[in-house]
Amino acid sequence: MIFVGSSFLLSLGLALLVGFSLFAIVQVPSPLLLAIILVSTSLGIVIPILKDVGESSTDFGQLVIAGATLGEFGSIILLSLFFSSEATSPAAKVALFGILAALILLVSLAVFNVHRTTWFTDMVQRFQDSTSQINVRIALTLLVGFVTLAYGFGAEAILGAFLAGVALRIVYKETTDLRPLLRIKLEALGFGFFVPIFFIISGVDFNLHALFTNVSIMLLVPVFLVGLLLVRGVPAILYRQRLDSRHTAIAGLLQATSLTFIVAATQIGMQLGLITSALSAALVAAGLLSVIIYPLFALTLLGSSKGNEKPVPSKESL
Repeated sequence: MIFVGSSFLLSLGLALLVGFSLFAIVQVPSPLLLAIILVSTSLGIVIPILKDVGESSTDFGQLVIAGATLGEFGSIILLSLFFSSEATSPAAKVALFGILAALILLVSLAVFNVHRTTWFTDMVQRFQDSTSQINVRIALTLLVGFVTLAYGFGAEAILGAFLAGVALRIVYKETTDLRPLLRIKLEALGFGFFVPIFFIISGVDFNLHALFTNVSIMLLVPVFLVGLLLVRGVPAILYRQRLDSRHTAIAGLLQATSLTFIVAATQIGMQLGLITSALSAALVAAGLLSVIIYPLFALTLLGSSKGNEKPVPSKESL
C-alpha cells in the first residue's frame, strides 16, 4: 500500500503544479479544482478492463485497482472538502466531514452487527434469490441513505455513493457464499443500467458547440489529455520496484484513464460558477479521449506480454 499512497501524493503534487501553471499561462480559472479533477481515476472503467482480460484477481491487477481506488476516493474527498456548497470555511468543512464520517461508520457497524446475527443470515439466504432480491435492496438502501447523509452535511452525492460501496463490502466481507452472487447482480445493475444512463445524461449536457466554436478551448483538450497522463501516469514509476517496465507503463496508462469523476466535478464547478461550460466541455472531451486512447495502449502492451513471466508485487506490499 505504501507504493500506492506515495504514487497518489506525487500525483497530487504534479496536479497542483499543472493546475497553477495553466492558471498562470492561459488564465484557466480555479486551478485547485482543475488539480483535483486531474488527480482522479475512473475506477468503474479500470475494473471492467482488468476483469475482461483476466487480470483483476492477479497481484498486478490488485495493485492497479488499489491505485485507481485511491485516485477516485482521494479526489472525491478533496472535492467535498474544498468545494462544498454548504460550509463557508475550511474548518467548518472539515468538521462537517468528520461528523459525516462518524455517522457513516456508526451506521456501517450497526448494519454489520445485524448482518452477523443468525436470524438475519438465514433470512438473507432464504430471500436472496427470490423475487424480493433482499441483498440488492439492502445495497440500494445503503446507497440512498449514505447519499442523503452526504447531501445533508454539505458533501457531494458521489462521496456518499462511494462510501456506500465501502460499507457494503465490509458488511458482506465474511459471507463468501453470498457476496459473489450479490456482486454479479450489482455489476449487472450498475454496468447494465446506471452507468449507461449516467453517460447518456452526460452526453446530453455536453456542450459540443462551445467546444468547436472556440479555438483556444479546443487547444486545451490535448493539454488536459497530456495533463492526465503526467499527473496519474508518471507517478506509476514508483511501482517499478515491484513491476517490470512493461507492467509499470500499463499501470500508468490505466491510472490516467478518467471520465466519470470529470463529468461530475465539472458539473459541480459550473454550478458554483468556478468554470465555464466551454472549459467543462474541454475537460470532458479530454476524459473521453483518455478512456479511448490510454486503455487501448495498455491492452496492446498487456497482450504483447502474455506468455512472458513478469514480476508482480507481493500481497504484503499492497
